[in-house]
Amino acid sequence: MYNEKLAFAILVKLNEEFPRKAQLDELRQALSDFSSVPEEEWLIAVDALIKLGRAQASIVRHGMSDVPGVIANIEITDEGREFLERARHVSNGESGDLDDLLPIFAKRQFEKDIVTLAASANGSTPLSLLFTDLDHFKSVNDSFNHLVGDEVLIETAKALRAVCDKKGRCYRWGGEEFAVLLPNYSLDEARVLAERVRQAIPQAKFKKYPHEVTASIGVATYPETSSMDDLLSDADNAMLAAKEAGRNQVCLSKRASQPITTSGTPETRISAAEISKRVDAARIIATIEQGLAANFLIDVQNDSDDEVTVKEVELLSENDIRLTQPARQPEKHLWRFPPRAKLPIGWRAQPDPAGALIKMNSHRGAIFDTELKIILSVEVLGRPKRCECKLWVQVDAFNKKITQLAG
Repeated sequence: MYNEKLAFAILVKLNEEFPRKAQLDELRQALSDFSSVPEEEWLIAVDALIKLGRAQASIVRHGMSDVPGVIANIEITDEGREFLERARHVSNGESGDLDDLLPIFAKRQFEKDIVTLAASANGSTPLSLLFTDLDHFKSVNDSFNHLVGDEVLIETAKALRAVCDKKGRCYRWGGEEFAVLLPNYSLDEARVLAERVRQAIPQAKFKKYPHEVTASIGVATYPETSSMDDLLSDADNAMLAAKEAGRNQVCLSKRASQPITTSGTPETRISAAEISKRVDAARIIATIEQGLAANFLIDVQNDSDDEVTVKEVELLSENDIRLTQPARQPEKHLWRFPPRAKLPIGWRAQPDPAGALIKMNSHRGAIFDTELKIILSVEVLGRPKRCECKLWVQVDAFNKKITQLAG
């Protein structure tokens, strides 16, 4: 048996003060609190770290003994750094069973926690659940390898945990699926947090994977659901709905959407068929108020009887070439549109759509007309909807200006 406290202290010191390699005597000097520990105990502790894959070193063993006689050039491994990260997560006061790979809790801990939280959940202290699934993750392993896939999972889990820190508990549900339990979070509060998670995941940085990763998220809340079993199935079904609607979005459970009425009060429940009918009937119109280089201002008209929330807006050319990356609603100011209301949305488009159109139409002179499409990803009664608005615009190449002519 090795000295676990000593081994942990060695790992921390390697991570903090020895970016390349250290010798055993250097570690002993740096860890003066363990100066009285016998030489053999140091060797056993380092050897244990090596066998666990948390450190690597040059080893000389004497005779038939399994204990090394000399250890030199000690260095922490990537697995050792991940172990410290997971240990830090627990030291923040969140004790429990951690996942073997990721710096979040394991599914077995979820199964324990939900029993405890379910006992106290009620109308005044709700319990929300997020199910998150990475989009097209299979292609990461297929196109690269499982080590790259592990890196993507680790960095994504870090991003998830950073958003949910001190708000809820994050778990690896299995494969590329994650779960978040949010005690005392209403459906609307959980939806806002889920949107922050969705926006944070594409910001994760990878050393070996060159692309952006997105996620589809389902949200459900108890007691809107009738039981804890329904909470899990509703969140899972909402996540599947997010994938079916085009991925990289947040969907609420259908059951949670049903209490909405035309007056916004919960007294009368709306059937799922009626919700689908009203979502299909929702009409949203977008027009350009100003388009100057990357600076865009559009007017959005909600021509429906229900509130509409715009989640994303992007611009396409007439042949469906993407001109801009999706612009997402700000965290502190949601793009919400009451029934029959018209409000502006302004954002700085990336990349510059005027420049892209000018390059695509370089043969047409300094001023030319073309078709532009505004794509709005919206939510109506908790359901996703994609709206496309075709406009005829004039592009001024000298001033990088886009002016709407008709649409």
